[in-house]
Amino acid sequence: MLSRLLRSSGSVWMLALMASSISIAGCFGTIGGGGSEVVMVDGGGTGPIASKPDASPDQTTTPDSTVTNEPTSPDDPTGTDDPSRPTREVYFADMRSFLQEFCINCHGADGRMANLGVYTDATHKLTPVDFWAHALKRVNDQQMPPIKPDAADAVERFNEGVSLFKDWEKAGFPEKKGGTTDPNANKGKEDPLAKFPDLASCRGEEALPARLWRLTPVQIAYSIEDAFGANIKIPAFSLSEKRIGGFGNNADSSGLGGVDITALVQQFGEVSVEVLAKVQDWKDCAAAQTDDCVKTLIADYGQKLWRRPLVQAEKDKLLQGFQTLSTEEDRSTGLEYVIERILMSANFLFRSEYGQEDTSQAGMRRLTSYEVATFLSFFLWQSIPDQALMDAAAKDELKTSTQVDQHVQRMLKDERAKRGLIEFFNDWLQLQRIFTQEKDTTQYPEMTDALRQQLYKSSQLYLAELVWTQKADLKTVFLSKEAFVNADIAKLYQGVQATGTDLQKVTLDGSRRAGILTSPTYLIAHSGKSSTGFVHRGVFFLEQLACRPIPAAPAGAVEAGKAKLKDVDLTKLTQREIQQIHGADPSCNFCHKIIDPAGAAFEIFDPMGRFRLNEKGLPIDASGKLEDFGDMQPSFKNALELSNNLAQSQHFQQCFTMKLYTHSWGRPPEGERNCALAHTYDGLQKGQFTLFDSYAAILRSPQFFLRKQPADGK
Repeated sequence: MLSRLLRSSGSVWMLALMASSISIAGCFGTIGGGGSEVVMVDGGGTGPIASKPDASPDQTTTPDSTVTNEPTSPDDPTGTDDPSRPTREVYFADMRSFLQEFCINCHGADGRMANLGVYTDATHKLTPVDFWAHALKRVNDQQMPPIKPDAADAVERFNEGVSLFKDWEKAGFPEKKGGTTDPNANKGKEDPLAKFPDLASCRGEEALPARLWRLTPVQIAYSIEDAFGANIKIPAFSLSEKRIGGFGNNADSSGLGGVDITALVQQFGEVSVEVLAKVQDWKDCAAAQTDDCVKTLIADYGQKLWRRPLVQAEKDKLLQGFQTLSTEEDRSTGLEYVIERILMSANFLFRSEYGQEDTSQAGMRRLTSYEVATFLSFFLWQSIPDQALMDAAAKDELKTSTQVDQHVQRMLKDERAKRGLIEFFNDWLQLQRIFTQEKDTTQYPEMTDALRQQLYKSSQLYLAELVWTQKADLKTVFLSKEAFVNADIAKLYQGVQATGTDLQKVTLDGSRRAGILTSPTYLIAHSGKSSTGFVHRGVFFLEQLACRPIPAAPAGAVEAGKAKLKDVDLTKLTQREIQQIHGADPSCNFCHKIIDPAGAAFEIFDPMGRFRLNEKGLPIDASGKLEDFGDMQPSFKNALELSNNLAQSQHFQQCFTMKLYTHSWGRPPEGERNCALAHTYDGLQKGQFTLFDSYAAILRSPQFFLRKQPADGK
């Protein structure tokens, strides 16, 4: 069936995509609108919508600088504090080479650390004064860069760069000649945790960009289940992703490449066979003699899966494909084509948030009622709208907050509502890694596929119990002493009694475990093949749970660290002691003094997530201290205390708000200007961070209905 599908006239674009392994994007004018489907092949983009990069800043020539770089005092190694030295005219373009040489190596060209890559690449946009002032202060305090240049020519370039940096500061960090020097005009892109926005100080309510948003594998699976019924077997979908802010549902860069298309064609083929075998109305139509039922199925299932009514041209195109294949092959083959063609369409695979032009606000677009219905259903249910939402959209009755709230309250009573927050935690904590994290089965023969499935299900029951049944607050997820175990999982918990294969709720010994971060599911997902994953556990905790990004290892750092261990007998050292030797190298020390305390905290759990106090017969030191985490208690004895310190802090509440925002809107927040983040945090506080109330906190965002017009105006 697949080869016939690819030969059909409606699938030429799939052949092109698979042949060239490029991305797919839906043309704005047709997805979510009328007319026949048009798919735009864009070999240069990485996602469904690629905004035009801003023009590079004006290139300037640095004025003649004959000022000596000889230091005038120990506190002024560059000589830039000499009052007789003339101030030069410096702009961003003059600073780029310095930033790229001395900053990007750690901070990452991909913007991993403080989004510095965003501020220094070819698409540079106006950067806030506060950001550069903070950066220069760290250079002046000799905190940055952590590895100082030592070659004579590098030292000279560094000193000259710092000199330019200080002149740039005196001018107010202008981007280009004639640019603003007003600090307030530059604010709005700060790290939100450096200055978390509040309703009293946030600047503006910027709308999100108009966009198409690719469905996640989970959303594809739930949509098929809700459209065709739970009795069909659904493949395990997997699509390429670029994780942004810790999540794989990024709206700005999630496209479809050739490998994705090839896999989806195969998997949707499996779905079509299942539907024809198990779904009654499709089975009945396969046995019918006329095309009337085919027309009905196209209209009904097309509307369900495309989240809007099909126009006549689209219906005719699908019917024509059915008739052609029915004549050439048989009726079932034609119906399989209809199913696969609906699923393989960009109208199914991408959510439209393009809207219609808002004539009352220049440059703004307002979501249509069908787009609002789609947003609500995927936000709350991770799936397609139900009939009530579609009926409301058809009447254009999803245009006000009151209308939306009425449907939200109705939808929250449906059990599908548990999917949204559970999927948020799954993606945030990357619990699905339990299926892909390799284990040395010689050392850990108990690590079977069956155990992986049981552990994942255990975590899902745990989250459902707290989110749905108990309506618990945020900290309870990280402090609860409840767990779901069976006989096999109980062996990992030690001291927990359970029999049989069915998962049952138990109460744990609070001195050994509390919360999701001490569950075997999480611990195995974030371990190594035969190790605890010391560094990974530490980095993941800091970046994803505490919102403190860690710079990438400098070039050669890993090799330098390994060299320190070359002649060391590792069999007589704990992993923490090994890391201390590894991190002693100057190229490693800056990062490891941040990472290692958090990594050590979880050493009381072995690679299979079992509690322990000793390693290699030696006592484990899991204590540590974290610096600069707001109101969070810095010192801890082990992972339990670290989790408790985190869960009790306002810092964690703010981090959670940022993560929930990122997952909900498909992009990270952008600092003080983001009033939507401030509104969300305010709503969560009023609900005392009860997880179920977080839905309302997100949906009451002032940017809910509006989107910005794309730069090209299309």
